[in-house]
Amino acid sequence: DPGKEGHGVSAGEGKLPLGGERRPSSCLVGLGKPHTNNTMASNAQDNHAPLRAQDGKKDEDDEEDFEYSPFHGIEKGAVLQEARIFHAAQTDSRKCQQVLTRLLYLLTQGESFTKNEATEVFFSCTKLFQNGDANLRRLVYLIIKELPPGSDEVIIVTASLMKDMTSNNELYKGGSIRVLCRILDSSLLQQVERYFKQAIVDKAPVVASAALVSGLHMLRENPDIVKRWSSEVQDAVQSRNPMVQFHSVALLYQLKSGDRLAISKLVSSLTRGNVRSPLAQMMIVRCVARVIADSQAYADQERPFYDFLESCLRHKGEMVIFEAAKAIVELNGVTEAELAPAITILQLFLSSSKPVLRFAAVRILNKVAIDHPMAVSNCNIDMETLISDQNRSIATLAITTLLKTGNESSIDRLMKQMSSFMTEIGDEFKIVVVDAVHKLNAAGKHAEPLGAPLEEVVRRFLSSDDLAEAKQVAVFLCASRYLDLIQGEGKRDRIVRDLLGVFHGKLAHAAPKETGNVLGSLARMRVSPSGEVLKDVLSSFLGSLAEAQKRQISQCLVGAAKLGLDLSGEETNAIMDRYWEEESSVNTWHVGGLMWALSRLNRRRNVGARIADGIPRLLEEFVGCMRTSGGEVNPIHVSQALQGATVLQARSQGDRERVAQNVKALVMTLAGNPGCNSQVLANSLASLRKLRGGLGNIFDEETTKEISSLFGRLARSQTPKINELAQAISAVSELGLSIDPAVLELALEKALKGFYGSTEANKAEFGCPSLSKIIFSASKMEGIRVVSQDLRVAVVHAYEALPVEVQQRARGTKHARDDRFRILNHSRAFLKAEVVAA
Repeated sequence: DPGKEGHGVSAGEGKLPLGGERRPSSCLVGLGKPHTNNTMASNAQDNHAPLRAQDGKKDEDDEEDFEYSPFHGIEKGAVLQEARIFHAAQTDSRKCQQVLTRLLYLLTQGESFTKNEATEVFFSCTKLFQNGDANLRRLVYLIIKELPPGSDEVIIVTASLMKDMTSNNELYKGGSIRVLCRILDSSLLQQVERYFKQAIVDKAPVVASAALVSGLHMLRENPDIVKRWSSEVQDAVQSRNPMVQFHSVALLYQLKSGDRLAISKLVSSLTRGNVRSPLAQMMIVRCVARVIADSQAYADQERPFYDFLESCLRHKGEMVIFEAAKAIVELNGVTEAELAPAITILQLFLSSSKPVLRFAAVRILNKVAIDHPMAVSNCNIDMETLISDQNRSIATLAITTLLKTGNESSIDRLMKQMSSFMTEIGDEFKIVVVDAVHKLNAAGKHAEPLGAPLEEVVRRFLSSDDLAEAKQVAVFLCASRYLDLIQGEGKRDRIVRDLLGVFHGKLAHAAPKETGNVLGSLARMRVSPSGEVLKDVLSSFLGSLAEAQKRQISQCLVGAAKLGLDLSGEETNAIMDRYWEEESSVNTWHVGGLMWALSRLNRRRNVGARIADGIPRLLEEFVGCMRTSGGEVNPIHVSQALQGATVLQARSQGDRERVAQNVKALVMTLAGNPGCNSQVLANSLASLRKLRGGLGNIFDEETTKEISSLFGRLARSQTPKINELAQAISAVSELGLSIDPAVLELALEKALKGFYGSTEANKAEFGCPSLSKIIFSASKMEGIRVVSQDLRVAVVHAYEALPVEVQQRARGTKHARDDRFRILNHSRAFLKAEVVAA
């Protein structure tokens, strides 16, 4: 990363400061068996002990079965003791480098230092400024950055750093600048600001880049100071050094990022300027993409700077070409005409001899194929040759892209190649291919189901002796998304139980991500796994709750609510406390599911007043996710959020005004979403009824009007169920809404049609209580007398025709008796009086 220090612990000369040969990165984490070679462990603490045997040769037998780290066996106490050599009158540069390297290793491994230990190490390191060794000085800079000093200590080290900053040594100047930007506060920064300005226009690229990158870091905390450097940064853009030019463009963009007009002027000047650095050009392409996105041009309007993006497709730098192609395909409302030049260039890279270029090209085309498959179809011949690419990542992307862009015949040809292809790729790639074919089936592009090949893949996972991480991930993916495709009586359930058994055996190594996902996946499937296994999974999640993220908490509670797992009030409180203290991102799916789960747990009295008081906060979080989603919100999630909000009715009034505004936002979202099915509409209306009952009248005139429209959409839907219509009629009746008599008549007709079209068992289970609820609720509505008299009589007769024993079986003896009394009491209001007398 050009924006970082650039001189790691290795001191840039191919050898570690410890003096040993450079090892692969896997050797730097203390790998090895429990029976560690004691000699090597002691050598790690011995400055003079060689890392090779005394005869200068490696111990080949030991090398074969044991990988070691030069840092193995390091202890903080021993290293702090060794740090005392920094106080010596004559310091040994090599020994000091070794000790500093060990200190840096301990810090990067998360070792904590007490305040006294950090202060002592810091003061010891400041004495090393007297040594002129360049590599030692670079390590001193690193340790000061890793141990940021307090305000009193800063003054002590600032003098030494300022001396380095004004020296003639470019290495010292660049390093000291990077350290100063990390340790100085705004008051001290003003005193040395002129040195940063001078460094930005310094002739030495390493010094100028250090100052510019420091400016990027300081912009977060001290923007007012850095904004005064605009003139010097503008001059640095003209530098001939590619890295300086890149850093100056990046800083200049950040300085003006808050002003759209300024950004537009900057982009205009940079696109006409003499910027030759490929990295800087790439940065300009990103700035142009930002300007185009902010302009929000319509498809039929000319986009600003689009010609510049198109010209960058002919740049000699490959990174610039790919950045321009990526910017074009990600434009809002991009047309196939605008995509054509980018796709043409990417098609050329598909036959490149460099694997990284082939991978980058096919990855971008894979993304374009989601929305514009026809535009990518011209590349199909080139991509078919990539199926046999030695790089399996490229081959997997190629075949998944072809599945999106191919026609019926080409897809059939690909499916025939699938069996041999699946045996050649790793399990992590199988997951991607299975996902692509699953989407293909869902889109109706292929007639044959995926059940057979999917079953073969899952069985391979189960029969493997070594369940690697990729296989574990596949278990979660298959359990949650694909197993419904497996056909055959009881076959899917057996596979799910086998997968769960495998997972149960790995519980000791499972993190909240795994346990939470498994519970959420099982909740979405109609499978009855062992209760003891589920309890163990839930216990494992609770045991590692401190590591859980918000989305995993949502999955866990959804699983617990749907699978009927026992959660005490204390456990629920602990889970929600962790949810609020955790800061990871969530979407409407996670928050809606969590609110639904809390409403279900509330029925079992597992939700205390403390959690109920947090419902308004959850509701607000859901609305926030809804507004930032950038796309159409799934109406099921909105319905779940409304259902979760009903917990308020029995627990806490909360902030009524805030709740009313957020509920209004949910109602408006449902009203504007044409994809709401009858179940979503019925559940939402029932939840709104409960909210009104718990919080009083929190709906304004506009919200009430939209709630009425939701009932109309339910009545006009294709095949609403009788229980959904009964639920909705009960809701609008209790809400006191004014419903158009024609809409109410339509709802009654569909309810009667649904009743006579159902089986005898469904008539008893759903029809009996639904008809009772319809007669009871509709009798209190104003428009009922305008509804057809024959229709109302038919509804009552349908209820009366049910034998008493059927009603008793469906509702119980007491409820059945109460229902019949309710019908008698409300029939006069539901039917005209003279009809009752007759």
